[in-house]
Amino acid sequence: PMPDFNLTPRQELAARALAEGLTATAAALKAGVSRRTLYTWQENLPDFTAAVGEFRQERRELIARHAESNLALANGTIAAILSDE
Repeated sequence: PMPDFNLTPRQELAARALAEGLTATAAALKAGVSRRTLYTWQENLPDFTAAVGEFRQERRELIARHAESNLALANGTIAAILSDE
């Protein structure tokens, strides 16, 4: 289970945007706050920083699962092609 980071909806939106690789400017825009506010959260809210890290890890795990799934599908396709030859 994911830890409870005690973030506002805007903070969570910004944290997820940063975890997705958006720039600070783009993440702030997506969350509807200024870039300075975003930097303040990064500097002064340990939960915000921890959430970005957790969301990044969550994203890495999702990408890894998708890669594994796609690899299995590709292997199956290659095996089917080779068995037809």
